[in-house]
Amino acid sequence: MLSPISAHPQVPNSWIRVADFGSTPRVGGVSFNIDSFGYVGLGKYDSITIAGDQYPTDIWQYNPYTNIWTQKDSFPGLCRAGAANFVIGSKVYVGLGYNAVSQGLNDFWQFDPSANTWTQKADFGGGGRYGCLAFSMGGKGYIGMGYVGTSYKKDLWEYDPSTDAWTQKNDFPDSGVQESALFNIGGKEYIGFGYLPNSGTSINDFWQYDPSSDTWTQLSHFSGKSVYAGGFAFTIGYKGYLNVLYDTSGIYSDYFWEYNAISDSWIQKDSFIGENIIGDAFFTIGNKGYAGIGTPSNIAHCVKNFWMYTPDSISTGIRGIDETSINIYPDPVTDRLIIDNLSPHTPIIITDMLGQVMIKQIAETSKKSIDVSSLPPGVYCVNNRKFVKE
Repeated sequence: MLSPISAHPQVPNSWIRVADFGSTPRVGGVSFNIDSFGYVGLGKYDSITIAGDQYPTDIWQYNPYTNIWTQKDSFPGLCRAGAANFVIGSKVYVGLGYNAVSQGLNDFWQFDPSANTWTQKADFGGGGRYGCLAFSMGGKGYIGMGYVGTSYKKDLWEYDPSTDAWTQKNDFPDSGVQESALFNIGGKEYIGFGYLPNSGTSINDFWQYDPSSDTWTQLSHFSGKSVYAGGFAFTIGYKGYLNVLYDTSGIYSDYFWEYNAISDSWIQKDSFIGENIIGDAFFTIGNKGYAGIGTPSNIAHCVKNFWMYTPDSISTGIRGIDETSINIYPDPVTDRLIIDNLSPHTPIIITDMLGQVMIKQIAETSKKSIDVSSLPPGVYCVNNRKFVKE
């Protein structure tokens, strides 16, 4: 019988194995989190486990509190791997990808987990492709780059769910790459690394995209070797985490790195203890990162292992903040919560008691007023300090 995760010790900066993926292992699927649950689906079976090119359409939900996987309504479109997905509100949007027939699908679908239903949406505006970057911010979704055939893309497109329409934005300013990593931190997207298909080299460039101004800003290069980021990347609080698949020398690695968006700096963390996997699934739930399945670098077939990472600061993922020094009032609060005695540029993260992030902001000065009127009544934490919302 599977044990709830709460029964396992959760040491900061460490990995523990959780329940194996609930279905046949695969590579190149989609993964995301909605409302404190993780989801994995689609992809491609390896030819050793299941002969021939076979692409499943099943979707599975992971419950971190029971440590159990449950099958949901299958994807109704064509089977595929290499699809793109992003979450807006309580719904996920999935599309593009490839299968044995087409190397550039461009259809797009919306999944509502609460109703367990799929709805087809407007086709992607940039044409069929796979291996894209995909993220969401400010109630809109973004898809860009990727490749089809021998063509590698640099364009970026914005999706507005209120109009079901796509709008082209400013192109990625660097070379078109594949297998880049993404972090969504503080209302901006951090994009970098990857493989330059034309030259056969890996890069360590790192960029920030601001959707409010549609601008790209180059940041400090990755402090490790240039990497082919075919591993996994996720965000916890105001920090990004990257598992390096292999470096420019072609050596597979198990290096795991933390990116601090406040200081624009990198630090190496406790190595990933599972197989070093390609085409894996990953997501964040509350203040934990999850990664698994995919094809290990040293064997030819997929695995179904899944792992959970606990960062240095279990509640916020932020290290070096003295939560005991801040003042919060009123408590209980009905509309605006005041946080005082802050250091400038301190990240403010409000979570529920299960660790689900509800509000993320930056304190520009020593005092911050936050609108919490939309939060349901209950007990919450702000930078590890509890307060009551009436």
